[in-house]
Amino acid sequence: MRRRTAAVLAAAVMLAGGVAGCSSSRQHAAAAGTALKTFHAYNARGDLVVTVADIATGSCWTSSIAALGSTSAFRCLAGNTIYDPCFVAPHPARPLQVACLPAPWGRAEVLRVPNLPQVEPIKSGRPWALVLSNGARCVTATGTVPQVHGVSLGYTCTGGMAAALVPGTAATRSADFGSPAGTTLRRVTVKTIWRA
Repeated sequence: MRRRTAAVLAAAVMLAGGVAGCSSSRQHAAAAGTALKTFHAYNARGDLVVTVADIATGSCWTSSIAALGSTSAFRCLAGNTIYDPCFVAPHPARPLQVACLPAPWGRAEVLRVPNLPQVEPIKSGRPWALVLSNGARCVTATGTVPQVHGVSLGYTCTGGMAAALVPGTAATRSADFGSPAGTTLRRVTVKTIWRA
């Protein structure tokens, strides 16, 4: 009888340990944190790896404002339209071209340019784009930045909304999110941070 009771208790402990292990791994998966991604318009061979919307002729005059810190991103012009960021291949070929994208998930406007400016990129730790847990996609604002209660909303988001990445280095990052014309902000989790 004692042996049987001990066996039953051992089985119960193993089962409880197994259930706890499952629960723990589920919690770990749910709290995986903010994904960090680096965008590349070209592969290492210099082949374009993004979908092209159109090809035009243009020029570039400075480093990117949207993708601050990137040594391969520029601010360019075609007609009356400013494109930023515009990426150059790691080993540029002739005729020289750049791939301009409004967001990491967008399609490229390829510009044929005569040359690239010799400028140092502006150093910054600011990411290019964010994907939030509420489904909003946001990119760095390159113009006037609205403020709500003293918070500068440096990201323009889908649906006419805006966001500010909350400073920090934690595995799970947050952003303040709301209407640039509103009076309240909501703190949401950042699912993905895109750098260029």
